Formats: sequence, C-alpha cells, structure tokens
Amino acid sequence: MATRKPLVMVGGKPQQLPEGDRLLGVGHFLPVGLAAGGYALVSVTEQATIRVGLALGGSVEVPVGV
Repeated sequence: MATRKPLVMVGGKPQQLPEGDRLLGVGHFLPVGLAAGGYALVSVTEQATIRVGLALGGSVEVPVGV
C-alpha cells in the first residue's frame, strides 16, 4: 500500500504535504492498550520513549516519534 501524506493548500491548489514540511499544532496520538481492557491515547510530539510492560514481566522502552 502506498504511503499517503496529508493534503494541504499550496498556492491555492490542493496537493500532498511537501517532503520535509510538517503540520504545526496538529496532535499525533498513539493508542496504547491497557491491561484492564480498553486503550488510552498518548500524545506524541517529535521524539518520545514509551516504557511498555511485558506479559512475562519486566519492560522495554520503545522509541516513537512523528
């Protein structure tokens, strides 16, 4: 499947967001499943590290970013 970029207006015409540009003020959220069921949306800005608990015990840090 092809990767799609957000559509933006450039010079009054719609086109895909140019490479290297990014949308400011737009939130990025990562859905994280909860052990008790359901999920929570974690806000991710730039670069972040999320500690994930493992089923067999212990945890691992996962780098995420936008």
